[in-house]
Amino acid sequence: MAIEGMKQPEILWISDALRLRKFDGVYDFAFDWYQDEETVYLVDGVRKKYSQETLKCMYEYLDKQGEL
Repeated sequence: MAIEGMKQPEILWISDALRLRKFDGVYDFAFDWYQDEETVYLVDGVRKKYSQETLKCMYEYLDKQGEL
């Protein structure tokens, strides 16, 4: 979901080493990240690994709330 009235670029270069890309609905790549309890703790403040369903719900929620 884009911010109303703003065109979202496909790629947004932050620096030579960092870029952001428009969300394409693919989030399976992140599943391994959310199996690491330390990563989940840093993101959510709890030490509980994500299920596939939790990951899907998170990305769908964030996509509906604004730019992701």
